[in-house]
Amino acid sequence: MADRLKLQNGIYYPALCDIRGVEEVDKPGRDYLAREGSTLLKAVAFIVGDPMSDILSYFYLKTTKPSIPTKAFQDMDEAKLFLEKYI
Repeated sequence: MADRLKLQNGIYYPALCDIRGVEEVDKPGRDYLAREGSTLLKAVAFIVGDPMSDILSYFYLKTTKPSIPTKAFQDMDEAKLFLEKYI
């Protein structure tokens, strides 16, 4: 995250996160992403693939309630379309 913040140089951006293949995320990791991990982000789109990453994203969105607009997508183009309004 430190590298991302340095690269962003104080500018807010939308983020596309490909979580296909992620099999497990613990509660501290989910909480970190929803708060500190969202620093300088306008919105987040998760790309999910297999049922496991889809379930993880659903669970994350329902339990953590991110402070910025966050949605999960199976289609990359739909995710990009969602993020366009935050550019």
